[in-house]
Amino acid sequence: MYDGEHTEELQLKGLVEAEPYFSDDCVIMIDDLNQGCIITNAIETFLEQSKYNYNILFEKTTHSNGHPSFWAGLFLMQKGEPKQS
Repeated sequence: MYDGEHTEELQLKGLVEAEPYFSDDCVIMIDDLNQGCIITNAIETFLEQSKYNYNILFEKTTHSNGHPSFWAGLFLMQKGEPKQS
């Protein structure tokens, strides 16, 4: 689970720095998706730059922060195979 600073730069940095420690097929959970493009841009950049394919498993914003379902939004992705050159 990544629950870090909510700036695009630090979201991306957190994912990039953690990726070498991701096991095969691990599931990465990113919270606070309601932050909008700050989070989604960082995820998109990470997915483009990564040497691995990731499968998006779940992506859900909520009507408001603190919602009883997924609090402030949730994103799940699973690490896949290395990208082909």
